[in-house]
Amino acid sequence: MNSFSVNYRFTSNFNRLSFGERMDVANLYLIEGILVIKIVDKVYFEEDVALLEFWILLDRWLKNIESENIRAFRYYTLEMDDNIPLFSLIPYQDKFLIEVIEVKEMAANLLPQDKVIEAFKNVHSHLYNDIQNHYGIYIDDYLDKVPF
Repeated sequence: MNSFSVNYRFTSNFNRLSFGERMDVANLYLIEGILVIKIVDKVYFEEDVALLEFWILLDRWLKNIESENIRAFRYYTLEMDDNIPLFSLIPYQDKFLIEVIEVKEMAANLLPQDKVIEAFKNVHSHLYNDIQNHYGIYIDDYLDKVPF
């Protein structure tokens, strides 16, 4: 039994875009996929998201938790008008409260910080490589061009 996992699958590709279009920062939001958070093998969260946007925000959060106190992670997306995060990791003692915009299957959502951080570090590492391989881009080429 896996108590907590974060996975993704791509739903878009860049095959129809020219090299110049791939380098256009506006098209970075076309790097999309389904992000899935499972708690005790129940699908707690499942949404189509801009995966590169998610990776960049996750990258910034992970760098902060290594150098500072653990802070909340709230994933807002530019695709939504409301000021409501798609999901949040809210620190509470040595745990995270995981809140989502829409619960798919009910599950206990207060989990050990080390398990949650480990799962997000794992998805961060794999997503970096998978985006580059799947879309034929180098993420580092875009980091200084992203407007958030």
